[in-house]
Amino acid sequence: MEFVDIYNDKHKKLNYTKDRKELTEGEFRLSCFIWIINDNDELLI
Repeated sequence: MEFVDIYNDKHKKLNYTKDRKELTEGEFRLSCFIWIINDNDELLI
C-alpha cells in the first residue's frame, strides 16, 4: 500500500492522504517520470 498526498484539479493540496489506487472523482495525485539516456542513446534502468 502506498499513501500519497491528494490534490484537487487546481493542484491545491487537500491536506489528507489515500492509497494511490483508491482515488475518487475530483481527487488527483502528482507524479513524475524521469528518463535517463546516456551518450549512446541507451535508456538507463
